Amino acid sequence: MNLKGVTYNLTHYFSKHPSRKLEELYASVGIMDLAMAAIIIFEPIYLWKIGYSLQQIMLFYFLIYALYFLLLPLAGKFVAYLGYERSILISCFFLIFFYLSLFLIPYHAVFFILAFVMCACYKSLYWPAYHADFVEYSDSPDRGRQTAGLVSISTIVYVIGPVLGGFIIQFFGFNVLFLVVSILILISNIPLFITKERLPKEQFSYFSTFRMAYKKPGFRSFLAYLGFGEELIVLVVWPIFIFWVIKDYFSIGGLVALTTLITSLILLYIGKMTDKRDKRRLIKAGSVLYSGAWFLRILAATGLHVFFIDIFSRVSKDVISVPLLALTYDRASRSEILKSVVFFEQSLAFGKLLAALIIYILLFFFAGWTAAFVIAGLMTFLYVLL
Repeated sequence: MNLKGVTYNLTHYFSKHPSRKLEELYASVGIMDLAMAAIIIFEPIYLWKIGYSLQQIMLFYFLIYALYFLLLPLAGKFVAYLGYERSILISCFFLIFFYLSLFLIPYHAVFFILAFVMCACYKSLYWPAYHADFVEYSDSPDRGRQTAGLVSISTIVYVIGPVLGGFIIQFFGFNVLFLVVSILILISNIPLFITKERLPKEQFSYFSTFRMAYKKPGFRSFLAYLGFGEELIVLVVWPIFIFWVIKDYFSIGGLVALTTLITSLILLYIGKMTDKRDKRRLIKAGSVLYSGAWFLRILAATGLHVFFIDIFSRVSKDVISVPLLALTYDRASRSEILKSVVFFEQSLAFGKLLAALIIYILLFFFAGWTAAFVIAGLMTFLYVLL
């Protein structure tokens, strides 16, 4: 076997010379996403199991994203002052308190309120800092492959995480999972502080990102990013649907892990295509495929259906997300980075709160999962506007 040839071919799928800070971000994301992969699919299932209806769960996530939308510009000012990596560190404590609050919800209703506030605070600090850190230390010619590399790391740990989370819940319970996840979240910050970061020198006003949405190119981007509302349905409704079909934590973790493994092998090729082909064409093709995957979910009735639909959904979503993120990062690198990524996250948050609100209202009139999957399929078409 020609190992040299294999190595040479693999370099076409990875960025050859990522910066030291980018490597540190990769390491941090790997550990953080292992923690999130172990628990995130079980979050809505946990709320479902302790007695919340799907409608109440949608209200919970609506409150998270409504507060997130309002806090983001304020958080942007803090990130500009503190720096990206210290902001990520502080956000992790909010995330830990969010999971602690989730665990305590059955004991008192006040923890329901505390949970969505903590989650919104975590997101407001973490995501702008994360995106800005990546834009700051990535390279434009290789940004598609570097974005795919980052997503690949997340995808690979999402092979391990759901199995780990399902195993811990099955044999030890949610409380032990919360403890393990909290420890991993704290450890994820260590790689970020190995070398010193360049502090951002960007002035940031609260209403600057709101004004971006009124300008012609900004408004079109705002509408495109609303498509991320479908992600809320992936993260909340789809896991509950899988649990409704399969009814076993460890089996759910194994199914998600296997579909993620298959997806990760395809993802690197998508990253290579993103650097060589028109990103907008890839987004349009992916939107058509991914929208079709949402409508297929309506027909799912067995574990095997869920397995194949999940693979198709993940691959088609990656055809959208890698070029879309690369295009977003390219634009941010040519302008004010922090303002651009806060605008991106605000638009995304608005899309998710809109999806939660629509489904919450529709559940007064329609029972079941069909309405949510149709809304997600329709929102997916918004990506083509970017």
